[in-house]
Amino acid sequence: MNCMAAGWIADACDGGNARADPGCRRFGEGGGRAAFSPFTGRRKNLPQCCRQIIAARPNLVVISEIALDSLDKMSAGTQAPVSQDADGRAGLHATLTAFSQAGLKVAVIRDVPFSDDHVDTCVARALWRGEKPSLCDQKRAEAANDANAAVERNVVRAVPGASYIDLTSQFCDARTCHVFINGKIAYRDQHHLATAFAETLEPAVEKAVVERVR
Repeated sequence: MNCMAAGWIADACDGGNARADPGCRRFGEGGGRAAFSPFTGRRKNLPQCCRQIIAARPNLVVISEIALDSLDKMSAGTQAPVSQDADGRAGLHATLTAFSQAGLKVAVIRDVPFSDDHVDTCVARALWRGEKPSLCDQKRAEAANDANAAVERNVVRAVPGASYIDLTSQFCDARTCHVFINGKIAYRDQHHLATAFAETLEPAVEKAVVERVR
């Protein structure tokens, strides 16, 4: 199976944040928050990174990017355009549409829940005090933001050939998002997964990806 994982590629293709290609602006470049500038949708306006993906003709393009509400939390206290969320969603739609019009299937993986505290520090402190790691758990309404995810899901599903992969149930129940799962710490900071825990998600991710290639 020829599958291309494209972290941050939604931003890369709309002229915003990217790490994949020198021709795409990187996150945080110039300081401050991300800037979204959706491209017009014409093939000639696509950055090199996106043209390379289309030329490679993968069976599936997998997109993973930070949730807009998590970006808002990380950038608290900095000035940002009022239209940032709308621009971000427009950029995602434009990116997915470009791949769809090129005949490529795309899977967008929902971002992981966001913690208000650095989880590794919080859990270490709790264990040192003889307390349970669950002390560091977050309310689902605050960590997962299901309402914003529903908007993102609708954006994705509106594009032919695009689908949405949601693994939030691996972290959260109906009310709580956990930071210590099956004996493993889930995060190494506020939103990046700890390697040992991330490896436990491999079967679920593989199953979801394979289903979308068939």
